[in-house]
Amino acid sequence: ESQSHAEVEAGVGLSLQRLLGLQAQLHHCNCNTAGNCLNMSVCAFTTDRSNFSVVAWNPRAQNSRSFVALPVKGEKWTVTGPGGESVASQVVALDNRTAQLPEMYLNRAGMSSSEISQALAQLRNNASHVLSFQASVPALGYGVFKVETGDTAAKATSTRGTAVTNGYYTLTIDPASNEITQITNHRSNVTSAFSIQWGYYRSSTGGCTPGTGGLEPWKACSAQASGAYIFRPNTEKGMPGPFSKYDTELFYPGPSGKPTLEVVEGPVVTEVRQVYSDWVTHVVRLVKDKPFVEVEWTVGPIPKDTPWADPASPVGKEIAVRYHTGLKSDGRFYTDSNGREMVPRDRNKRGPSYPPLKVSEPVAGNYYPVNTAISVDDGDRELVVLTDVTQGGTSLTDGTVELMVHRRTIDDDSRGVFEGLSETMCGCESGLTHPFVRCDCPGLTVRGKHWLVFDVVAEAHAARRDLMEELNFPPVLAFGDGAVKEGQRSWLATALPRQVKLQTLTSHYAQ
Repeated sequence: ESQSHAEVEAGVGLSLQRLLGLQAQLHHCNCNTAGNCLNMSVCAFTTDRSNFSVVAWNPRAQNSRSFVALPVKGEKWTVTGPGGESVASQVVALDNRTAQLPEMYLNRAGMSSSEISQALAQLRNNASHVLSFQASVPALGYGVFKVETGDTAAKATSTRGTAVTNGYYTLTIDPASNEITQITNHRSNVTSAFSIQWGYYRSSTGGCTPGTGGLEPWKACSAQASGAYIFRPNTEKGMPGPFSKYDTELFYPGPSGKPTLEVVEGPVVTEVRQVYSDWVTHVVRLVKDKPFVEVEWTVGPIPKDTPWADPASPVGKEIAVRYHTGLKSDGRFYTDSNGREMVPRDRNKRGPSYPPLKVSEPVAGNYYPVNTAISVDDGDRELVVLTDVTQGGTSLTDGTVELMVHRRTIDDDSRGVFEGLSETMCGCESGLTHPFVRCDCPGLTVRGKHWLVFDVVAEAHAARRDLMEELNFPPVLAFGDGAVKEGQRSWLATALPRQVKLQTLTSHYAQ
């Protein structure tokens, strides 16, 4: 919880109250208070009521149509829009991975079994389903949506098909491997081989980087360990995969080598749920008619010991996801410059103002900061991956985009923190945060989203700019009781053109 974030939330809530002319307080689920975190489908206000209002404020100067997912109890619901119109909605049972997330915040140290059971009951998510719909909100304005018990929300069902679609994209699935194998954009009629690969690099504890022939030994060997400030993987070997060079391979994040697969299909959104291990999972979402594919990933707690792959445990791990395509990108990829222009990057090279590069770190040396987007293209087709937070990214082979999403290191990297990077969900680490702290809590678990755009180059460029803002500036949601009246309002006479952005709105005449 951040004090400043909570203060901003209170200010936004008060502003919305005044705009709507409400006396009653609005409620939020922005992870500032326990039991209220939409990122993991926990919201006491929506879960504990049979009817409520959703106030969606659109801060952008263009009209918004955004996907909303709310935790609820039961599967019988109806959603009504600002004008009293029925809004297409869908319910799907809460998945096990999401349901377990709140219980990970418990520090069990010194607790009896009965105390643990009681504490877990208090943390448990009371929601049984997720209610989804698309909310249309005017530019720089709000819309109020009514949610109440009813029978118009469609029920998502499990399927065994080999393809899923939202009308814009189709993903082909191989039932033998439980993996996605192809992506098709129907609007532009382009197709490519496509797959998602999860894995981890072993954190270096110091030593030599193999595969760097021609370098003096002192340049290829170093005592530098991977840690809080330094990313340096041990690249001796990895898992068998689509790479010919051993120094860029990943270890599979579990003993099985094959994910489980569940496809849940509905009229609003279709989900492909894949479990790679008990600490690496994702949900691939296709929202109806949306020009992107969403990958919501959940990674953690990263285990220190992985006996199926690393007998010399504990070993630090740097978790990455790779999106593979058939694009021949010729060693070039692009990363954004703080959400603005896209900067070209060439694998194992530097710009003309730098001296010739001798590669001593074939993985870390090709990583760049990704604030909102990273892409590869072959001149005709392009894959763009949009991020909801800043991450490190690269393209180690043609047609592949790689992003690091989580890390847990054992050793100190000698940069001043005097400890490894080994956080827990409770904020404690026995013997590190304080010698007298007792800590029995799972390692840190992280959830985030990637939006994937696959299209011809010109269309991908146009789409990524709009989607960057949609992902990072979605409507602000607040919740109230039935006293909130239906309706909508915009503070612009008309929505601004898509290329015109509104930075700040200030009234110098306000009292």
